Amino acid sequence: MSELFIDFAEEESSEKRALLSSENKWKVMIVDDDEGIHEITRPVLKSLKFDNKGIEFIHAYSEKEAKQLIET
Repeated sequence: MSELFIDFAEEESSEKRALLSSENKWKVMIVDDDEGIHEITRPVLKSLKFDNKGIEFIHAYSEKEAKQLIET
């Protein structure tokens, strides 16, 4: 009977997964006071890939909020 060898990969911590997933995405800020713009942009662009990276959306509903998000 032949031997069966199973090697399981180590699980990554949730912190490491979050960091890796964040590093593999372009950050795109949507700035508009109309919630409908935010709602339609997500499904239209969520599967877009550029240079093998996906998109992480950042939402702002005013110029002031956008500036605050950029500064943090």
